[in-house]
Amino acid sequence: MKSGQPNVCKNPKLFLMEGIEVGDINHNGPKEVKGDEEEEILEAIEADLEISLHALTGSLNPKTMRVVGRVGGQNVVILIDSGSTHNFLDPSIVKRGHLSVDRGEEIRVRVANGELLTSEGRSENVKISLQGNSFLTDTYVLS
Repeated sequence: MKSGQPNVCKNPKLFLMEGIEVGDINHNGPKEVKGDEEEEILEAIEADLEISLHALTGSLNPKTMRVVGRVGGQNVVILIDSGSTHNFLDPSIVKRGHLSVDRGEEIRVRVANGELLTSEGRSENVKISLQGNSFLTDTYVLS
């Protein structure tokens, strides 16, 4: 590559994976669910909401990438992880950036080691700036 020329990816791709939330499930009318069946449904939903252990610890692997960006007016290191189904923020970023959190929008997330973590809520339309581009996304607060 010559100096001064931008690096252009031959086959650029953007991947987005989203899980479902308990409140987003549509049923065709009321249905009585027995205890065992309810637990099976919840386990299936929780299996869809995942964050990799690499994302939690900030460690790199072939499916992760660290980039510098801005969230809430502050510089942050963003870990892009193709193994996670949602976007997560550390509570300290939420506090320092004065971001609002809907405490009623909590989800349970199963991490790679099988442990279940409960989010502290959801921040909607969080502005993230990366390499001169800005976009809005919903994030969950997870410590």
